[in-house]
Amino acid sequence: MYVSVIDFAEWLRLEMDKAGVSQAELSRRSGISPSQISKILSMQSAPGKVALMAIADALRLPSETVFIAAGMIRSKPEDTPTLEEVNHKLSLLPEDQQRQVLEYIDFLLERGNRGADTGRPLAPSRR
Repeated sequence: MYVSVIDFAEWLRLEMDKAGVSQAELSRRSGISPSQISKILSMQSAPGKVALMAIADALRLPSETVFIAAGMIRSKPEDTPTLEEVNHKLSLLPEDQQRQVLEYIDFLLERGNRGADTGRPLAPSRR
C-alpha cells in the first residue's frame, strides 16, 4: 500500500485539526523544525521514520496509525471470526506444525495464482 505525499499531508492536517494543534505547536511537541513541518504540509518533503515517530508522539497517536497514513506499512486486515479462529488454533500447534500450515497456505496461494481449478480438493506436494 503506497500513500502519496499529498494524501499524508491531507491526513496530517486533519489530525492536527482534530487535536487542535497548530504547525507551531506540532513543531514544539515533536521536536521537528517549523520549516520541516511546513515542507511536509506543503508536500515538498515526505517525513522519514524518525519524524513519523515524533509526529505520532506529538499527536498522541499510535505510531502504527501514522506509519500506515504515510504508506510506510500496510494496514492490518480486519479480523473476521474465521481469521480469529485460525490464529487461535495455529497458536496451539507446535512451531514445526505451524510451519507446515504456512507451507500449505503458500501452496494454496500458488495454486490459486496459476488459475488451476480442477474441482478436486487441493493437497500440498510432499517435500
